[in-house]
Amino acid sequence: MCAGMGGSGVVCHIMFPFYPFETQLKYADTLVAISNSGETRETLDVVRIALDEGLNVVGITGNPNSTLATLLRSHNHPVITHGVNISTRFVFPFLFTPLVKMVRPDLLSDLLEGASYGDPSIVTHMIYPRLKEDRGLRYPVRYPVFYASDYYGVAIRFKQEFNENAKLASFYGVIPEITHNEVEVVDDMFLPVVFASDSRDLRIASYLNAVTFQVNGIRDIPVLVQGAGLLTVKLAQERSMSLDIPRIKELKRILQPPS
Repeated sequence: MCAGMGGSGVVCHIMFPFYPFETQLKYADTLVAISNSGETRETLDVVRIALDEGLNVVGITGNPNSTLATLLRSHNHPVITHGVNISTRFVFPFLFTPLVKMVRPDLLSDLLEGASYGDPSIVTHMIYPRLKEDRGLRYPVRYPVFYASDYYGVAIRFKQEFNENAKLASFYGVIPEITHNEVEVVDDMFLPVVFASDSRDLRIASYLNAVTFQVNGIRDIPVLVQGAGLLTVKLAQERSMSLDIPRIKELKRILQPPS
């Protein structure tokens, strides 16, 4: 099982098509706990349950002195620390790469090749003009809805980047669920974006007139993730939006349990 929250947890989702983790703790024999800060309460709760149940636990964190790292070391469980002091929204490669190396080392060279030679600007080239189409709307940009089947973790990551960096509403949906009851894309205010893995996804993308990315394995993951960051930073700069999130920090302070 792989567990984490927010920008750390999406690492698990993106890894899933390459390594289908057990999704329920009661059936797992190993837990990979990912928390860049090492202090995420929900992740720590899962870790403590796993330790109580006698599971093998491996931690991935950016803080070697965090609660997660200290807790696992005290129980003689391994901890991987990247030691890069940057925000979780920028730290994806430092969390994803050790996970790939741990569970699918055979894919590491493809991942590094994509990171080294891929062109993340393709994301802006494909999505930005469609976001800014003048359709007589009163909105400054269309709101993206990101769809995927196998690569739904990428859709989640794009939603996170639009929310956190560009401060724009965005959504994600899972194929084939959208063939039953999704309604977001019936209005011009929304822009469908599909991360396709097979012919069915491509047919749905064509029907939706979506911006379409054909994902051909782990080599494309760093291109898409980096591209999401570049596009949303561009949108934030256009709108003079700060990349800081003081309201979220204040909310976390309010919700912090009393010591």
